[in-house]
Amino acid sequence: MLGILITSCQKELIDEPTDDLSINQNLKRGEGLTRLEVGKSLQRLIKNRSTNRMLVSTLGDDELPLFQLADSKGESSMLGDLLNESNTPVKGIENVDPLLNLFIYYPNEEEDFGKPIVNVVVVDEQNKEAVMLDAKGNTSEISDNSEITQVTLVLKTHESLVALNPRTLIGLDGRSYVLIKDMLRFITPIKTTSSHDIYEKGDIEDLENVTTMIPFDFDDEDPWDLFCSNGIQDFWEDGVDCGGPFCVPCQNTETCNDGVQNGWETGIDCGGPFCEPCEVYAGVCGYEADRDVNPSKDYLHKFKLADCGSWKAVHEIWEGKYYEFRIDVIFADANGEVSNVRKTKSIHRKYLRKKKWGSCKETMWYDFSPDLDIVTWDPLTYGDAMKYIWTEEDTGAEISIPFTIKSKFEIPGIGGFEVSAGITLKFKDKDDLLGESVVEYCDNTEGHGTAYNTGDVAFYVRQH
Repeated sequence: MLGILITSCQKELIDEPTDDLSINQNLKRGEGLTRLEVGKSLQRLIKNRSTNRMLVSTLGDDELPLFQLADSKGESSMLGDLLNESNTPVKGIENVDPLLNLFIYYPNEEEDFGKPIVNVVVVDEQNKEAVMLDAKGNTSEISDNSEITQVTLVLKTHESLVALNPRTLIGLDGRSYVLIKDMLRFITPIKTTSSHDIYEKGDIEDLENVTTMIPFDFDDEDPWDLFCSNGIQDFWEDGVDCGGPFCVPCQNTETCNDGVQNGWETGIDCGGPFCEPCEVYAGVCGYEADRDVNPSKDYLHKFKLADCGSWKAVHEIWEGKYYEFRIDVIFADANGEVSNVRKTKSIHRKYLRKKKWGSCKETMWYDFSPDLDIVTWDPLTYGDAMKYIWTEEDTGAEISIPFTIKSKFEIPGIGGFEVSAGITLKFKDKDDLLGESVVEYCDNTEGHGTAYNTGDVAFYVRQH
């Protein structure tokens, strides 16, 4: 069970402070806390019910580096505020532990998704060790044979990123990347801290592969000027002055009729710079929709109460102690059932108040920062429609309310069929139901995306 948590990487678990102030062991004095102490701070925070629910609704099981959860000033609408309140400065952590990554581990994804966090695990990937902080504050070592049975917040190093000191080109694990010094100008860091530049690991590996084929430095010259016009096939080229990562593709139409996808083809004997274009699967829209062209996640971008009447219906928004707005996203599968991977998001009143959001006069937009991620929409799996259900939460006795979603599935080469699926969601009897709206796969997702209105709530869904 723990095997998915402990994997090879570049950074050791940071122990309690000692006299050793090396970059891999401890933060420099006054710059923040160690990774283990960050874990302890988070364990204290998750004992608060509203904080726990906010972490669950924001983090989920997607691996997110700390710098994606906090802005350049070490402040965010979520983790930055929480950690700063617990005297754990985000900026100090980010500078010395720039690859720190947080995600939630669910022992049983179908049953545990959305449940509160109980434990915190801090992982030392290099030594294949981890420390668990349980609900009572006890600390214990666990191994990859240990079984984790409760929802757990995990702190570990992000495996897909590399952090380099820009002056020495030394990684956090002490490895030298000096050989790629002259190639780094061909890629851009995805984040820069006060001490490190952070790159996609795949980009660094590509530079290493190319650099091994180059016997001298580029200096200030472009690879095109050096090799792509010298009349010979050298280094990484696929032909004379063509192919490879920097030169133009080599012309070769011979592969366009061999019955396999090869060369520069994007399909079997089609696509790329030399073969005929591939036929595009038009999908459920009958044309290439935004989600066909940009198959990334959907995001809830912003929302507002539709009018003064809607504001008056939820005027007690500032009276509750917990989350105030809840969004349930449901979608059917091809079997005619609502998918088990439905999403529930919540918005705490403290963030609405911080932006001076909401009054009968204003009914202003609330921009999520960052946008709330929903799902990467595959129409063959989720069909052509999702339903967003909005609620203003209060206390009270639990009740159940049924909802339905109709969706169309288009199977290439077979045809389309429609399904109607139902689900019962649980609410409190004093909750205010603010309506529902269907988001369709074919809708625009560029810019702010498409605007929707439940009657009480207006909102935008888009892609990045």
